[in-house]
Amino acid sequence: MAIKKFKCEYYQLTEEVPNAREAFFDLEAWINIMEGVSLAERTRPYKEDSVRLEQAYYHPNYECWFLRFMRQRPNDVPSLSGPDIPSEFMDLEDNQFVSEDVSCLFDPENNVIMVQKNSHSVSPVGLEQYFNNTTPNETVVHLRKIVATDSFQKVRRSRRCRKIIVRVADMPTLRARGLLDNLRSTVGQMVRAMQETPSPYLEFTYSVGMDRSLEVDEDEVNAIVDDIQNNPIVFDRAKVNIIEENETKQRMVDLFLDSPKDEISFNTERNNPIRFDAMMDALGQKYCQGNGRENRKRDINFYLRR
Repeated sequence: MAIKKFKCEYYQLTEEVPNAREAFFDLEAWINIMEGVSLAERTRPYKEDSVRLEQAYYHPNYECWFLRFMRQRPNDVPSLSGPDIPSEFMDLEDNQFVSEDVSCLFDPENNVIMVQKNSHSVSPVGLEQYFNNTTPNETVVHLRKIVATDSFQKVRRSRRCRKIIVRVADMPTLRARGLLDNLRSTVGQMVRAMQETPSPYLEFTYSVGMDRSLEVDEDEVNAIVDDIQNNPIVFDRAKVNIIEENETKQRMVDLFLDSPKDEISFNTERNNPIRFDAMMDALGQKYCQGNGRENRKRDINFYLRR
């Protein structure tokens, strides 16, 4: 028996509204539309592969929707082997794919979507792209990562900044979605200046080295912090080394450390994949209210009110 673990992150689903900032995206109406079309009609391109909504189910006990998305891969087909059996590639027909799923819980009360991350399937940025590819052109959908604001305020109030480390996630999808155009700092200038993306993840470090008299430019620090807070889905790492007022020691602040994220785990047997109903229970027990449940919804509400 093996233990399989998945990380989970929390987002709010919003859409752009003329003459207003944003409004909640009506995911339930979107689900009704998607359930009225075939699996083939739900399929959209994703990088060199494709993605589709595989299943959607409203669970009355949890009072939440559960969505299962499937990434379909026509290339990099794995092989099968045995102790005394030579490896042979899986023989796929023209209309068959290797599939990797990712599941989500959607709370219609708060328009919060809990994403079970799977590095082999669709990223949160890819999910945002899928929502936009399955809605009218005039509808612009956003997954707004729920983050704690205390750490951002602490960096802005600091006396000096000596080091910043940021990592941009899923560059090909960010570029395709045009999300890099929203960045106003030099991070945005550098990634937009690249004609080709050398790797899916890019990490940038701003540092003064060992010189204690120097500091990172204050305006640039504020611009980077604003970019991270306003576009958290673009970044998956953000750390700032600061010296606070009336202090002499340096302190490393992780801008995402206090943001809500969770882990769910399964005891799995060989040849026993994790079923969608088991994933629903794991997500529901983690997020929802009720006896014996962890009720992360209460904590998410706290973050949303801050």
